[in-house]
Amino acid sequence: MAFPDLKKRKQRKSAALSAAIILLISAAGCTGSASGRTTGLVGINLNQVGYRTNAVKRAFVTGYEGAWRIVGSNGKTVLSGETAPAGFDPLAGDEIARIDFDGLTRPGEYRIVLSAAGIESYPFTVDDDPYGALADALLKNFYFQRCGTALTEEYAGMYAHSACHTRPAVLYGTDTQIDVTGGWHDAGDYGRYSEPGACAAAMLLLAYDSFPGLFGDDLGIPESGNGVPDILDEVRWELDWLMKMQDPATGGVFHKAASVRFPGFVMPEKDYSTIAVHAVSPTATAATAAVLAQAARIWRGIDVEYASVLLEAAEFAYGWIIANTGAPGFKNPPGVESGEYGDASAADESFWAAMELYRTTGRETCRDQGTVFRSEIRS
Repeated sequence: MAFPDLKKRKQRKSAALSAAIILLISAAGCTGSASGRTTGLVGINLNQVGYRTNAVKRAFVTGYEGAWRIVGSNGKTVLSGETAPAGFDPLAGDEIARIDFDGLTRPGEYRIVLSAAGIESYPFTVDDDPYGALADALLKNFYFQRCGTALTEEYAGMYAHSACHTRPAVLYGTDTQIDVTGGWHDAGDYGRYSEPGACAAAMLLLAYDSFPGLFGDDLGIPESGNGVPDILDEVRWELDWLMKMQDPATGGVFHKAASVRFPGFVMPEKDYSTIAVHAVSPTATAATAAVLAQAARIWRGIDVEYASVLLEAAEFAYGWIIANTGAPGFKNPPGVESGEYGDASAADESFWAAMELYRTTGRETCRDQGTVFRSEIRS
């Protein structure tokens, strides 16, 4: 498969991954003077990541009204004005004032200064593409979450660590061992959860499917330079794990692989907890069927053999859904404290799985069953 020219992808990548990323950062102070008046705890809330050069630019202030100025990295004032009242924000519980600085279009690093209150904002940038590096960082975060492999200094820098969780796991309540190495750590803990992992992989695939030209092969992961966009290489890491989580006897997907209790604040390779693989659940099975069917469509143009493996696993999981419609949702057994991700109904995940298989295979039976699942979704 020939991939599109990626030279200009960085200027538009935020459309796929980070257009909606807003970080609200506050600073506090309590002084005043004739050019401004404090009315409480003062905070400057802005997009710390940055603003596009020709975009609308707003910052919001609490506890203050009056004069403001923007200074560059050299400390010189480049723009000034007065706050405008923005009313009461019930979510923040504060009266809000607005700072409009659309006129600041020169690329650079800046701070907002409220001299009368004696505070200034965190630095922010104005740039033609302030979100490109952020989008790359968001995507590479999935590499840092990889389980079962060493993260080398070449690719992980200060976050490098040796391989973790490589010992066989056990089926919960039994002595049966099972290999479920791989996948992504869920969040701040080291559990791996099938449904959240499937959903995360699906969002990355949707981003790639919608904007394929925005993703390159130079993210700085071990697979970089292999001719396949790195976003797909990263998703494949999770897909391979999801297929390990599939019960080879039934097609159902085990709900999670996690320790009974959350580990302490230790590096992943220092977590020696026994990893338990918990029972098959309808939500895990349906979400996995959905993302595998979705992935099969994409890999048809990259690796036909792998696409076939994905689709076969998706069909196997979907067969479990049809045979077990109405199966109860997952509940943590007594004494298990790792994430539950419980859900009383799998109708929405089942609808998703049916529609992904319909798109991939064109089988009308999937479409028809999907309409049944849809009717069962509770609002």
